[in-house]
Amino acid sequence: KERRLKVYPPTVVLDKAMKPGEIGGEAGMLVVGCGTGALELRTVQPEGGKRMAAADYLRGRSPEEFR
Repeated sequence: KERRLKVYPPTVVLDKAMKPGEIGGEAGMLVVGCGTGALELRTVQPEGGKRMAAADYLRGRSPEEFR
């Protein structure tokens, strides 16, 4: 089931080589690939949940859950 994830002001990461739309979750960072570089999502809000740090959101989740 698809669920929405609200994102709050992301940080541009230019030195990350990722395909557009690719999602990575490692070392407490949630990163999404863009056309040039990537965006680090520091604060997110899962559908029906509270706003939280991306590191807290990633805790207990595997990158496969984002596909």
